[in-house]
Amino acid sequence: MKAAILKEKGRFVIEDVPVPRPGPGEVALKVSYCAICGSDVNRFATGRGAGSILGHEFCGRIAEVGEGVEGWSVGDLVAVDPITQCNTCFWCLHEQGNLCLNRSGTGIAGNPGGYAEYAKAKSVQLFHVPDSVSEKETTMAQCLAVALHVFNLSETKIGDNVVVVGAGPIGLQVLACARLGGAGNVYVTEKAAGRKGAAAEMGADAVLDPTEVNIRQRVYELTGIGADVAFGCAGASQAIQDTFAAVRPGGTVALVAENWAAQLTSHDMVDGEVKVRGSRAYWRRDFGEAVDLIATRRVNCEAMITDVEPLANIEKAFEGLLNPTTQVKTLIAP
Repeated sequence: MKAAILKEKGRFVIEDVPVPRPGPGEVALKVSYCAICGSDVNRFATGRGAGSILGHEFCGRIAEVGEGVEGWSVGDLVAVDPITQCNTCFWCLHEQGNLCLNRSGTGIAGNPGGYAEYAKAKSVQLFHVPDSVSEKETTMAQCLAVALHVFNLSETKIGDNVVVVGAGPIGLQVLACARLGGAGNVYVTEKAAGRKGAAAEMGADAVLDPTEVNIRQRVYELTGIGADVAFGCAGASQAIQDTFAAVRPGGTVALVAENWAAQLTSHDMVDGEVKVRGSRAYWRRDFGEAVDLIATRRVNCEAMITDVEPLANIEKAFEGLLNPTTQVKTLIAP
């Protein structure tokens, strides 16, 4: 089969590799689509993970069922939760498997992922998807699960004014969750043209370009006091600072984006008694809820998918996402 191997910083090579065969408790999947995640773009930009088949946001149809697998058949359309956990550590036993110190998975930690014609996964990673749901939309389940998790942690209430900093895929999914959850006004900050358009299409009350306006000043003009909840969904240092600048005193900052160099002080939290929630990945039940939201059409994932590229064009697709313009979510079709 064909697979894209990250060889070094900024370079993929398409190679012929053996088709994976499922072991006990596993299935082999014919990959339908694999979405490009921001974390994979970071690996491409840095070379981290060189030598491996990346890709953890994917869906496919079961091609082969391993020994001991029950309830699944060849041809079933499935969304794949790429994360596996140990189920024995403190966090797993307290239903916080996203914090498991022994996490691994498909397309994670060097394990082969979905930028290939075939991949394999444990049967416990699979979620059934009705054939009536498009395979492109099914690919978005993992991204939506991340957004659901941070939204639930934020404890956003009906009528709250919300700011979403960054209209990348996760930011747009947080926007969708805020709309479903009954938020009042939802404002989105973004500078890339394509992503600004997607935010408006998905129901943002206003889209603020941080290169054109002062985010703190504009949010306070719109709300009078600042956002009740501000979601940090972009990892640039300025974006993290804008997230804290947008929230009102006594409000909540919910961070899903990471930046190891962003400059913040305790004053940013203490002076306004700002509650801060960090969010890592998702719980398994978030993934199941994401699949259900997609299957029942309560979240429109189609609007986020702007580009679909064949496996042969994967390097070009990644280069475009280093500085996105019209791209929002790009899918690879192996």
